[in-house]
Amino acid sequence: MSVITPSESAAVDASRLSSSSPPFWIVYFALLSIGLLIGSAVTLRSERLTARRPTAAAPVAPTAGIRAGVPVVIELGDMFIKPAAIDVPAGQEIVFEVHNGGQMAHDLTMAGGTASRLLGPGETQTVSFGPLTSSTTLYCSIPGHRPAGMELKLTVATTPAAARGAGH
Repeated sequence: MSVITPSESAAVDASRLSSSSPPFWIVYFALLSIGLLIGSAVTLRSERLTARRPTAAAPVAPTAGIRAGVPVVIELGDMFIKPAAIDVPAGQEIVFEVHNGGQMAHDLTMAGGTASRLLGPGETQTVSFGPLTSSTTLYCSIPGHRPAGMELKLTVATTPAAARGAGH
């Protein structure tokens, strides 16, 4: 029976490792390559999902006013509402096509009044507000969203003629 000394044992273990395991740099570059492939795949998927999102019609500019019977497109995003301000005629019911273009759930609420349902990402709902007689603010009622900037200021013109003139 032969006795193996500790130094011989280490040499035997090292020879086993070097013959059965690839060099460290090969493992490192293989893992790095896998990481880059996964990152590229995630980026491409994200770009494809963004490209598939329906594009909303151009929103009404804040000074353009509102035309009866024409829905105004409102985009709810992650911590913003576009447009952020709109002029509306006094006494007119306003119809909004509310689209959630963000990655989180959002809604559009008027204090003490009408609200859209909670919209998931990509969902759209048509909602009527009014008739409006005074200026107000619409907002997302999800806790923390309004203070983060999810507000829409509706300025009601003193007369319907004044609101119509704002767009000309």
